[in-house]
Amino acid sequence: MTIGTGCSNNVASLQTSSANETSTSANETVVLTDFVDRLVIPTYQELIAKSTQLEQAVATFVKTPNEQNLKAAQSAWQATRTPWEQSEAFAFGPAESLGYDANLDDWPVNQTDVTGLIKSQEKLDQNYVETKLQSTQKGFHTIEYFLFGENNNRQANELSKRELELLQLLTTDFHKTAEALKESWVAGVDGQPAFREVFTTAGDSSNTTYPTVEAALTEIVSGIVGCVEEVGEVKIGKPIETKQDLDFESRFSHNSLTDFKNNLISARNAYMGEAKDTEGQGVSDLVAKKDPALDREIRTQLDTALKALETVPAPIETKFSDAATLEKLKTAQSEILTTYQTIQEKVVPLFAESTES
Repeated sequence: MTIGTGCSNNVASLQTSSANETSTSANETVVLTDFVDRLVIPTYQELIAKSTQLEQAVATFVKTPNEQNLKAAQSAWQATRTPWEQSEAFAFGPAESLGYDANLDDWPVNQTDVTGLIKSQEKLDQNYVETKLQSTQKGFHTIEYFLFGENNNRQANELSKRELELLQLLTTDFHKTAEALKESWVAGVDGQPAFREVFTTAGDSSNTTYPTVEAALTEIVSGIVGCVEEVGEVKIGKPIETKQDLDFESRFSHNSLTDFKNNLISARNAYMGEAKDTEGQGVSDLVAKKDPALDREIRTQLDTALKALETVPAPIETKFSDAATLEKLKTAQSEILTTYQTIQEKVVPLFAESTES
């Protein structure tokens, strides 16, 4: 009787434990699915929509290079920049392994080689741009250089016929690369399976990329950490260290401050597992189950860092030398690095422990 009762209790305990593990696993799987379907793919779809408009606006400018068409192309570049910078927290998988991230957004621009190409007799065509140019000779920032000039002072009549020709080719190459990035997640490219399937089937016995669900969750957290760290240490930290406004990433267009904000939005979206009007489950939900106070701390720190950036006068490239502006930028940097340290020191171990358990 005693043994029977004990066995009964043990079975009940095991059943409860199994149910909890199943529930936890199910929640983690939902987090992975929401991350891809509510954030990654919609963000890349928006990038495609904007890059389509950019390609069209540049085509109009190249055909009729007047000030009105230049402004339209510049606006299209800035609009395309937004979804891209909001994707920085998930620049892993195909973005990294297939070189899409570098080809779309390498910086700084190798102006010496770009100028050399313009002065050369090389025949410019789409194949040459795709196969011969280095990543620092194309992508966002070379297009930015042609559209905005050295200091956001481009005049429509300044670009030569050959520069306009290259600008058009670069923009088409950019759009094709962005489409390939999206397709790599949705349908797969170059014989590779769709990365959506790879990511959302983490833990399946046949999944060698993510042999456990925790491995995929760790990828998300690592992406958030890397994004926040880069903004604080590099994108803001380097200009502060060198005292050179030339070290701001989007210095040609004076768009760097907007980039910083969108990077933090990217980190927040990745943490929450959602974007814009969507609402899903994210890493935040898993952290809250383990440590509700930590989840609140991270949410608060991300919001505080964003609010600190909002106080920095724009454009930072021209106001960088102002002492009051510099102090506000340093304050924002401090808030960003505090957020980075919290995630790195408190959230990463949570998932590392899960991986080991």
